[in-house]
Amino acid sequence: MRTIRFRATSLRFPDACAVCLNWPRQAVEFERTFIFGRRSQLLKLPVPLCSEHTRLARLKSPARTFIERLAVVGAAFLALAVAVRLFTYWLDTRQGHPLWTLPLALFVGLSLGFPFWAALYFWVAPFFDFKDTRVVRKSVHMARYDPYRNLLDVRFTNDTFAELTARCNLSLLDLGAANLKCYHITASIHSDDVRLNGSLETDVLLDHLPSEREAVDLLDPEAEMVMVQHAGVGCFYSVYVTEIEQREEV
Repeated sequence: MRTIRFRATSLRFPDACAVCLNWPRQAVEFERTFIFGRRSQLLKLPVPLCSEHTRLARLKSPARTFIERLAVVGAAFLALAVAVRLFTYWLDTRQGHPLWTLPLALFVGLSLGFPFWAALYFWVAPFFDFKDTRVVRKSVHMARYDPYRNLLDVRFTNDTFAELTARCNLSLLDLGAANLKCYHITASIHSDDVRLNGSLETDVLLDHLPSEREAVDLLDPEAEMVMVQHAGVGCFYSVYVTEIEQREEV
């Protein structure tokens, strides 16, 4: 598990499943609401997933469906009960005119019903998901967010996917005053076991020009992703570096 801090809330992801690194079918929005005092902010990340993990991410257990329906019904009942009780109280005590006490009572009722619905729907209901669904949903988790500095901490369960994501967003990494340069590495990959002849490329931040041996090691995440996507997990492969180029801008 790895946590990376970004200076943005919109990220680019590699062309791989966030759970297993296989070919992605589509991007599924992972959401989280952060509360800051009296205000809140909803953040969304379009996370790529393969067919199986897309199905699991969208699968809802009967228990979660029941809790979500209970949230709607309970919130509506709570809001209506509060509004009716307040309105009848004001009528009995002759406090104010019905033309403005009725909307005020409805507003108070909604202000209590909405938090009840949100608490059940967003925080309680997910605990009743299937275990496999929770695993997929936690593969990319927005852990912390600083709205004043626009810093987002994202926790990944797959370390390789985390590194690939970091390389897709080098300009957004929160590295402080690190004196690093961007190097673009290209290489070819060959595996007789799966009859693979392909290419690899990546951008990395380093404080020195990498040697060919270092470049091969730096390409490990890309090579692992390619081997997974070509059904070559555990198979032998060779990587040959063809070019190492320093780039002026990240």
